[in-house]
Amino acid sequence: MLQIESASLSDQGRKRQNNEDFVASFEPEDPEELNASGCLYLVADGVGGAIKGEKASRYAVQKVLFEYYRHPELTIEERLQQSMHQAGNDIYIYAQQNHERRMATTMVVAAVRDDKLTIANVGDSRAYLIRGGEIQQLTHDHNLVGEMVRDGLLSEEESHRSRVKNLLTRSLGGELDVAIDIFADIPLQEGDRILLCTDGLSRYASLSDLLCLASKGRLEEVVEGLIAYANQQGGVDNISAILIAFGPEIVGQELILQKRSGQSTADWENIPTLVEIEKPVKKMSFYFDRRYLAWGVLVVIFLLIFSGILVGISKLTRAVLPMITATNTDDKSAVIITSTLANNQELIPTAIQASQTTQNPQVLVSTTQSSTGISVTEVPLSTPTISPGRSVCVYKTEDAATKGLSKYLSVILADIFVVRFDPDMKYYYYECGDDKPPNNCGNRIQIPDNNNIFDEWWIEIPDITADECTTPGGYLIQLPKN
Repeated sequence: MLQIESASLSDQGRKRQNNEDFVASFEPEDPEELNASGCLYLVADGVGGAIKGEKASRYAVQKVLFEYYRHPELTIEERLQQSMHQAGNDIYIYAQQNHERRMATTMVVAAVRDDKLTIANVGDSRAYLIRGGEIQQLTHDHNLVGEMVRDGLLSEEESHRSRVKNLLTRSLGGELDVAIDIFADIPLQEGDRILLCTDGLSRYASLSDLLCLASKGRLEEVVEGLIAYANQQGGVDNISAILIAFGPEIVGQELILQKRSGQSTADWENIPTLVEIEKPVKKMSFYFDRRYLAWGVLVVIFLLIFSGILVGISKLTRAVLPMITATNTDDKSAVIITSTLANNQELIPTAIQASQTTQNPQVLVSTTQSSTGISVTEVPLSTPTISPGRSVCVYKTEDAATKGLSKYLSVILADIFVVRFDPDMKYYYYECGDDKPPNNCGNRIQIPDNNNIFDEWWIEIPDITADECTTPGGYLIQLPKN
């Protein structure tokens, strides 16, 4: 059996506020477990921003490690396939139940047993084999640029300059039962090195760069050098790497593992996970006690009385409203009545003077009091009223135009702000002044065609924090209260 030595490192990078990558490995010290299951090395890159990406990557790695070593009766390929599917499905269900639209992770796993290597991957975290002065990428990138390279539409060199390389086509948590690539039973030789890394490194380093940086030297120093290289090139993303080296064969039952930096054996039975996913949904049960029957009757009577009062107030309001006299004869003194949109965003008027609900959920009702009486106007949702006093993240499309992204909203959201694009969702832009930061922002207008946006639009970036907005070049605007 070959000797195994490994080292790993994960870094926040120079631009991100937190680290959404997660790396781990397990090299069993028990010879029986080592022979049955081998060693496992994992790298994951969380998607979703802040704590959502961190949760996804950490949970996926821990779940795969735990499930893999629980089933020695299965083949390595079956274990990787099953454990990664479970992790991805758990994340997907958790995100749906907790309304976390953008929560997923990439993953690349290397399993080593009996001097053979098996690689599994989803997303654009990569595995490389360094052998005899040459380097080979073992995995395929599951992102838009990776698909274009495989289809011959882009060269490998051109892919490094592309602005859409982060648009994933597969991820754990992005969909149920995602397709997983598995490359099994790759024979290992003395002197081989395996590099696993996230796109925080591979976005900068070509094959020749990685060969130069990772083919020689002490493993701890090499992974530190890889992280430093990515940071020197810009460090716009989190950077993670695991390097595994294979030395001369050892005969007999001697331990084949070398000392590793920053790694230790873990108790997988007690490994922390997202407990919200692991717990089954409890059925609600009710217990009635005669001691509380009287209190229950009193509560019901109180609610009936209270609802009757509300009905009376409502009737009185409807009776009084038509009798409003024209104390202000200015026809522009409009009273805007609110309704709730399908996406649950309440439209709040600048000044509310009365209350009335429209029967058409696709419009707002504007009621105007004047000397000639009361007139009602329907305002279509394509130009909704702005909620006053609310902070909104906006991004000017002319900034994206210089990067070749002006006609693709999905690319701006995914590549610049790491926001998952939903083709069924309505997106908007604002009429703002040309200055930066924008001023005098007016109407919020629905974008009619998400694949055909225009320069000098201040588009709204939804579901994003202040840091996630301003770091890539967006601006927070405060909508006026009056």
